[in-house]
Amino acid sequence: MKRLVSLMAAAVLALSLTSCSSDSPTVTKPSDSAAEETPGGDDSSADDTADDDTGGEDPASSSDPVFGDTVTYDDGMEITVGKPKKFTPSEYAAGADGDGTPMKFTITVKNGTDKAFDPTLVYATASSGGEESESIFDTDAKLGMSPQTALKPGKSVKWDVGFMIADPKDITLEVALNDDFSRDSAVYSN
Repeated sequence: MKRLVSLMAAAVLALSLTSCSSDSPTVTKPSDSAAEETPGGDDSSADDTADDDTGGEDPASSSDPVFGDTVTYDDGMEITVGKPKKFTPSEYAAGADGDGTPMKFTITVKNGTDKAFDPTLVYATASSGGEESESIFDTDAKLGMSPQTALKPGKSVKWDVGFMIADPKDITLEVALNDDFSRDSAVYSN
């Protein structure tokens, strides 16, 4: 528990320092033929994809990433956040008691650098409907913890994070790779 609190404190500090960054990422739109996978198997009985008509700008006219886009940094690191999906938290899930819709997002990180990357340094937060979203931790659904194994150059890893979403048509999800404080966070929206 102390390690989790220490990691959270470090992540908050890192997020505050990333506003001073200079590494501007590029955003790549997914191809229409790309299939999206969800780690941990098929939860189709409990999952519904969020409405396609989720408001916001036309993705083609914006350099801000929308869910499904890949953000690539100058050093070769890549982040992709999949489209939000509704899910049913398990009986022992933490953070799923409040108002809102429980939704999960698949985060994929690809290491395009020449050195190993520590995925425990990835930090994600969300807001919806004008308020901060509560993180959902659900070990039964393998939700909420980033991978613990170092990511070798050229490799990728994906995992799910969950949040209580106040308005599924108004979601912002910020992902920070906190190994390099000069790198901007990727801020996804719908």
